Amino acid sequence: MMTAGQARTDMTMSTLQRENRYHEEKAADLERKVSKLELELNAEEQEKALAQKALGDLMRQLESALGAEATAAGKAHHLVQETGRLRSRVEAAEVRARGAEEELLECRAALGRATAERDSLHTQAASHLAEIDRIRQEKEKLELQCRLYERELSELRDKLTGFSRSLHVTTGDMQIQEATIRALKEELKDKEEKSLRLDTELRHLLESLAILLSSPVRFVESNELSIKERIRDLLSDAKDKSMQVDSLHEKIGSLRDQVGRLTEQRGDDMRRLKEVEEDKMHLEGKLQKTEVELSACQAAKEGLRRDKAIFVTFLERLARALNMEEISREVGVDLHTESMLLRAEQLAKLESDKLADKVRRGISYF
Repeated sequence: MMTAGQARTDMTMSTLQRENRYHEEKAADLERKVSKLELELNAEEQEKALAQKALGDLMRQLESALGAEATAAGKAHHLVQETGRLRSRVEAAEVRARGAEEELLECRAALGRATAERDSLHTQAASHLAEIDRIRQEKEKLELQCRLYERELSELRDKLTGFSRSLHVTTGDMQIQEATIRALKEELKDKEEKSLRLDTELRHLLESLAILLSSPVRFVESNELSIKERIRDLLSDAKDKSMQVDSLHEKIGSLRDQVGRLTEQRGDDMRRLKEVEEDKMHLEGKLQKTEVELSACQAAKEGLRRDKAIFVTFLERLARALNMEEISREVGVDLHTESMLLRAEQLAKLESDKLADKVRRGISYF
């Protein structure tokens, strides 16, 4: 139903649009005709004005020609004919101008009617557009309601599916719970049997513990109170022994500290002994080096002694040569050397004096 109404509305709208375009084209055509007629009217008026001007000129020429000579009669006749033609042309132009004015009035009237029709068509089109908008809004509302109904229907279907699924799951859970209940009943039965068995085992265990905890001095009955009391006594004994063990551990710790200190002291002694050995080795090296140097010094001393003996022998021989043997026995080696040097200088001086005397003698001889 909505589709048919919308189709009719669209058809009416298209018809109105076509009529509007037709009237607009007709109005434009009439406006063009009016413009053309106005141009023709202006042209006719200009021709009329020109004809009137030409007629005035002709009349002036005629008036001037009437006072002229008789030879101008032919020319006047020509002017009269020309004046008649101009009058006929002016009359024809006036007729055409009146026809153009009438046609212009008719065109203006037709243009007014076309404009009125166009305005009425615009009004109808506006009303139809408003109606179309209202119908479109109603259509949108209906479509929105339809979508809402479809969404609600989909949600209801989903809920129905969920309810069906939950019902199926609940049924399965109930079956599982029933199976679980049966299993729990069987497990409870097993636990009861196991509890009876554990009670029996507990009784045997208590008897065994009572036998184990009993001693020749003290008998322990096979009940929990007696066993707990015996265990507390054993724990107190164990606590005392643990205290003794702790004291022994403390003694062991103190002994370990003493051993550590002794070990550190022994390490210090070993380091000192090592340092003493290193000093000993260093001193032995120095001693060996000193012995080597001493041997070298003794060898050098022996060499010097031999050199001295040779030098003394040389001095003695030199003293005998210089006749200073007695003086060399009286003075030491150092003074003996000085005296021999002085003696040598004296001998050299005497020798030079002798040579000078010889030279002087030779010169005096010549």
